[in-house]
Amino acid sequence: MGRPGTDGADDAHWPEEDERLAAPVDREHVGHPAYGARKIAHMLRESGEPSATRWRVTRLMGLMGVRPCCPLPSLSAPAKASRRFLYLLRGKAEGFPDQVWSTDVTYVQMGAATRA
Repeated sequence: MGRPGTDGADDAHWPEEDERLAAPVDREHVGHPAYGARKIAHMLRESGEPSATRWRVTRLMGLMGVRPCCPLPSLSAPAKASRRFLYLLRGKAEGFPDQVWSTDVTYVQMGAATRA
């Protein structure tokens, strides 16, 4: 049995377990192209494939050139609606004591207890 998407000429180096798992991974990807390795591995394990770990499915998807069709979320980028606070003291000079106040709320976790 050849790998999906190949002519089978270079299949000699694939372990038998990977060969057996490649077809269901490809089948799940064709049925649900937006699913990534975690979701595909979860679906395969639910269908009775205990060797379908996330890492194995990720490796097989990379070897087969299979990627989800939608872009991954960019969790580091701020939302478009996030508020930007201006620095209100830019260009101002302090004229007398206690003219400018500041607060800082720092969350420091210390063992099981928390302090603010």
